[in-house]
Amino acid sequence: MINHARTLLLNLPGRTKITGPYEEYIPADFISVKLPAAYSEIRNILFGKNAPRENRLIRTYELMTLLHGCELEEFVLSLDPRITYKVPGVAGTMHPRPHSLKALTDVVNALEDYTYQNVHNLFVGTDEKLRLFANLWMKHEQLQYKLGGLTLALIYQTEKARNDATL
Repeated sequence: MINHARTLLLNLPGRTKITGPYEEYIPADFISVKLPAAYSEIRNILFGKNAPRENRLIRTYELMTLLHGCELEEFVLSLDPRITYKVPGVAGTMHPRPHSLKALTDVVNALEDYTYQNVHNLFVGTDEKLRLFANLWMKHEQLQYKLGGLTLALIYQTEKARNDATL
């Protein structure tokens, strides 16, 4: 699926019409994935509960910028290397707006305050990548890798839920 990781992270129904600066292509046949309650709560912390579409698009842009700005990009592209959105900055660097860094730091703090078991459930599974993502979340001190690990786990678990729903 084109823009696979981004589409799963945003988890909004497909659209053919691009209406704003943060809108990007979402396959028209994509249907939002029903997630377990614990994952939905993590999404609420990441994006804000009942956040408007525009706010979700901006946060998705911030998180995808974070993932594309370091070695974690390989896990984005391994789902499907076809992307139609512009990747900001140059690989290995991150160029977020200063208020984005503060907002993302606040998100990490809120997630760390969230029940340990609920966040830990995000990393449960047989995929070896989930263990790597868990280590990044639990042990890395740099925001880009810490939040990147959690974001990738959410993307991969959303893909798993999507595949399980089609069986």
